[in-house]
Amino acid sequence: MKKVTQENNSGFTLIELAVVLVIIGFLIGGIVAGQSLLRQSRISSVLSDANKYLSAVERFDTKYQALPGDINGSAYWSGSYVGDEDGVICDDRAGFFQHLSMAQLIRGEYLDSTTAEIEVSAPVTELKGATFWIGNSTPDEFVGGSVNPSCGTATSDFIYFGKINGDEPIGSVFTPLEAYMIDIKSDDGLPDSGVILGGSGDWTVDTCTSGSSPDFLYDQQNQDEDCRTAFLIDR
Repeated sequence: MKKVTQENNSGFTLIELAVVLVIIGFLIGGIVAGQSLLRQSRISSVLSDANKYLSAVERFDTKYQALPGDINGSAYWSGSYVGDEDGVICDDRAGFFQHLSMAQLIRGEYLDSTTAEIEVSAPVTELKGATFWIGNSTPDEFVGGSVNPSCGTATSDFIYFGKINGDEPIGSVFTPLEAYMIDIKSDDGLPDSGVILGGSGDWTVDTCTSGSSPDFLYDQQNQDEDCRTAFLIDR
């Protein structure tokens, strides 16, 4: 009489493979969702930080009747940057963060420098390699990617945000949609008007926006990081 034997099949069934694939899909989805939430949090921190610096400038002006960087700092703090007191920050931006820090209006200690160096003359931010700095330009110049790092004749100072490229944080750091979300949260959602501006970095042909002046819009179909932002110092 023949014995009936059962072979032990060590392979996966189709159902088991399907379950594994579903689990992997959930894990990947969770990782992607987590990365997206982290990115959104870091982008939100840029607006929060910008508002913090804008508020600090206002309080500094109220207390000293002058602007950080532009003030003769040596009259208040030993060894601090001496501004030319012409009412424009940009040509004295080397002392901007140092003066705010010495006035105990922001955290950190900063050296006066014409070069934007993170943790030395410019603040650390949630976005790696990016920081704030001072520039001035007309809105159309900024949208065209040409905020003046050498500080020209414009008297409208901006705190602008971008990735460090050489001596300046002029590199793009946001997608057009991300830049729009920053803008619309506190302003008009238009890149060339209001108190928040958006434009391409590195003085390139503008790929952050579409249209032409005075009807620029953020090019939200573009998913590349082609934008940087600027926040008007209103005084």
